[in-house]
Amino acid sequence: AGHNFLVGLCEHLRDWLVCKDPIPIQLLEVGASIREKYKTQAQKISVDFLYSALEIGSRSDINYKASKNKRLHIELALLHFCNIIKKKMTY
Repeated sequence: AGHNFLVGLCEHLRDWLVCKDPIPIQLLEVGASIREKYKTQAQKISVDFLYSALEIGSRSDINYKASKNKRLHIELALLHFCNIIKKKMTY
């Protein structure tokens, strides 16, 4: 369940990144109304944040199976996400 959450979060971040450009947004396999919501949300998020968040998510995904405490692993990944949000807000 935790791994599915992590993978789903990374997919969501990736979809926001795709929506930053009007051409690839058509590649999203979602309905038009959802595509518009993604587009609106993506405009409020910096590309730097998305790259950083995807890097954290990717590392966490790779290391998830090796983790002995999977719940703690997910919680640490979320703390890393919060940390980059906090850093972006303090500038």
